[in-house]
Amino acid sequence: MDAVSRGLLGLTVACARCHDHKFRSDSTKDYYGLMGVFASTVQAPRPLNEIDPELEKRFMSAAQRMSS
Repeated sequence: MDAVSRGLLGLTVACARCHDHKFRSDSTKDYYGLMGVFASTVQAPRPLNEIDPELEKRFMSAAQRMSS
């Protein structure tokens, strides 16, 4: 989370894990809300070359079953 906020937003939000600041807009609620978005994602490695659509469908189905 800290690496994403530094790289994309240009500011540090690691302190928002523990407390809110009086004059900053990043709150603890927002921090954990964004962490929830990251926690709910699933990494699905994809090959660089073209694959059969049926094989891809079976792969994605298996990946979803494994993440549940």
